[in-house]
Amino acid sequence: MGLPEALRITIFVSGGLALVAVVLYAVRVEAELHVSFHQDARGRTLAFGFETMGWRRELRFPVPRALALGRVAAGRAFERIAATTLEASGKPSTAPGGERGGGRRRPGGLVRPPRNPALAGLWQAARAVGPAAEVTYYLTKKAHWRRLSWTTTVGLGDAASTGVAAGALWATKGIVRALARAELDLAPGQPEFRVDADFAASGIETSLAGIGALRVGHIMLALAWLALAWLRRPHSDHSGRRRAWPNTRFKAS
Repeated sequence: MGLPEALRITIFVSGGLALVAVVLYAVRVEAELHVSFHQDARGRTLAFGFETMGWRRELRFPVPRALALGRVAAGRAFERIAATTLEASGKPSTAPGGERGGGRRRPGGLVRPPRNPALAGLWQAARAVGPAAEVTYYLTKKAHWRRLSWTTTVGLGDAASTGVAAGALWATKGIVRALARAELDLAPGQPEFRVDADFAASGIETSLAGIGALRVGHIMLALAWLALAWLRRPHSDHSGRRRAWPNTRFKAS
């Protein structure tokens, strides 16, 4: 006795969708990221660059604007860290998303806490800033880095100060190199870190560049988690007061 036609169609479609999902999860997408900072007598500039599958985007703006954005992010991070501290101490939080704020808590973390104590603070900071920072941390760990380089050129006007600054930068990069090799999926010979001392100049220029490949499945998971976190975050009404996302369950009429 054969299977009903509707059941056969359902099995065929389900199998096809499962195969497409497996293939998409396994496919890797390569992207190139570039972040640079330049300071000289004319001012300070911060630049971002991103390229994937032929699409390229570059952003460049003076540092005062970047500092303003950083203050906003730091304020949000402090607000969330304070709320977490109050919750751990057993006191109700008045910050948005706390018990008195009327909002809902953000969904569970996308990334497990790192075992390395040196990275625990970075992980907590990423969770405190917001879902986008945690997604960035997650994708950074899931990516396979074919190339990861950090180049810095420093010059402070005199040889002694420039030499001390270059030595301090080498020590810092040595620690970062060890952490990167322990936590990231790196190609052989990576990362590439370099410090150049320019004794004739006065300024600093640093550039962080990476070429990494991500599975489409990891990207889809990160986007879905980010959308869920956004839907469950507190929203503002017309009066400026924050409210939780309205309940979307329907009641039987």
